[in-house]
Amino acid sequence: MDIPGTLAIAGHSILLQQPSYTVDAVGGRVATWKTVGNARPAWVQDASSDIVLAYARRDIKVTHRIYVQTNPGVKEGWRILFGARYFLIVGVSDMAGLNELYAIDAVE
Repeated sequence: MDIPGTLAIAGHSILLQQPSYTVDAVGGRVATWKTVGNARPAWVQDASSDIVLAYARRDIKVTHRIYVQTNPGVKEGWRILFGARYFLIVGVSDMAGLNELYAIDAVE
């Protein structure tokens, strides 16, 4: 089965959100979130133990890996909205370097 077909079967849909920061009354930064683009098909799954350990070596927590077909154009610090759940993006990789499948590593 091809990648679009696999993602369609998964039946997951995500929204990408970009932060915008303002300063609160005491000088702290407060994030507000803006949805970027339309819903896109995805496959959301728990991160494997190998992925969790690889990030833990750098003191970074990861709980999920989210697969998308096209380059998501996101950066660390953006987030994903999946139903009523939020995932903060900590890394993005082009699987096999073919521009056909991207893995987004995130923490819920």
